[in-house]
Amino acid sequence: MNFMPALPLIFLFGSTCAILLIGLYVGERRTSVVYVLSQVALITTVALVIRVAFTLSSVKVSGKDAEYTYDGRVLTVELPR
Repeated sequence: MNFMPALPLIFLFGSTCAILLIGLYVGERRTSVVYVLSQVALITTVALVIRVAFTLSSVKVSGKDAEYTYDGRVLTVELPR
């Protein structure tokens, strides 16, 4: 199965869980740590979205660019040319 289109979502979910656990551990005394980690996670997710968008090979489905994933379901993305 090809999980490349879902990589940014998987990363964001994993980092969110980690940040929540870190926030629980550090408490209210160091909220800046949670803030910085959240910003880093968002910037990294944006970078992953851009990387995935430009590295995937697309497949034509009904005249649209698409990439297959999730057991044959289609994630459709139209890129400007």
